[in-house]
Amino acid sequence: MRRELSSRYTFVYRWIIPGCLTLAAIAVIWRFARIGMPDRPATLEVLAGAAIAITLMTVARFFDKAKRVWIDGNTLILSAYGKEAEVDLSEIDSVTAPRLVKPDRIQLQLARPTIFGDTIVFFPPFRMRRHRIEAHPVLTELDELISKTRDSIE
Repeated sequence: MRRELSSRYTFVYRWIIPGCLTLAAIAVIWRFARIGMPDRPATLEVLAGAAIAITLMTVARFFDKAKRVWIDGNTLILSAYGKEAEVDLSEIDSVTAPRLVKPDRIQLQLARPTIFGDTIVFFPPFRMRRHRIEAHPVLTELDELISKTRDSIE
């Protein structure tokens, strides 16, 4: 039975947030480029604007890597930009998630690269949590399934 592990807001993470951050970066560059006064160059302001814009674009790129992920038995189905790949759970080396970052982000390290590379990032469904160090249930579930799959192979 195929079940989605990624958030239904993946579209927002992949398109809306990077788009807004890109517009913000353009606005910052435009604003800081126009600061110069006739009696002094605006070099420092332009450099500060460029640094802010680069930071915004880096954050946008972080969200752009989001994939949609489903699980079907012992197989993960990965999807992004109209392409799909299937990965057996036994081919996943590790499952990690930074615990203090919102929104929750799960990173899969694969033994063999797919068309998306050897690192897959996806955002699980949003949840309110009581403690910031609690692992997301999707992370716990994937860890258990991968362990069971590896144990059954050995």
